[in-house]
Amino acid sequence: PVIVDKHAAAAETAPDLQTATPQKKKTAQELEAEEQAKRDAQRLTAMTAKYATIADRVQTLKRFRYKNGKLRVKLLRATNVDDKDFGKKDLSDVFVKFEITNEKHKEQSTIQKDKVNPVWNETFVLNVKNALREVLTLQILDYDAMSNDKIGEVKVNVADVVGAADSLVRNKAFDVSGSKSGCKVFLDLEYFEVDENNSGMKKKK
Repeated sequence: PVIVDKHAAAAETAPDLQTATPQKKKTAQELEAEEQAKRDAQRLTAMTAKYATIADRVQTLKRFRYKNGKLRVKLLRATNVDDKDFGKKDLSDVFVKFEITNEKHKEQSTIQKDKVNPVWNETFVLNVKNALREVLTLQILDYDAMSNDKIGEVKVNVADVVGAADSLVRNKAFDVSGSKSGCKVFLDLEYFEVDENNSGMKKKK
């Protein structure tokens, strides 16, 4: 008869508890980072699908990293600027402030004195850390030595600039929210990213 060592058999079939590696629990920050990455990926997929009929634009969208980019803003002109100097002979002294969501760096145009339809043709470059989520905000103001008067504002999703043909928007009119006279601001906008292998700034193609 065959004698079976029950203890030896049990040892062979028992799991190796010493070699089992316990799974490390993820921190709240790691879980949030994973969720944000999923949301960004979903948004990128949606953007790509939106422009799927235009092959070259799709390729541009896919090649961007959407991190540490730049937004070139050319302030062209404005029309029908509200007159905030009520009861005075002069008109609004108009200027524009620019900022990107969560960025400390801001830009400001020159002041166009006594203008209803001011012209600037001034260019600014703003940092964009995450093109899929950040927003460009313009504040249109009437300069006053005591306190500036707000005429209105414009908000532009950076993702909409990325999604444009060649990530470039030319001479587009934006309605100024808060204006009572139908003020519009005209802008050129371009999104590009820094070439890490080159010290210069180049748009990825």
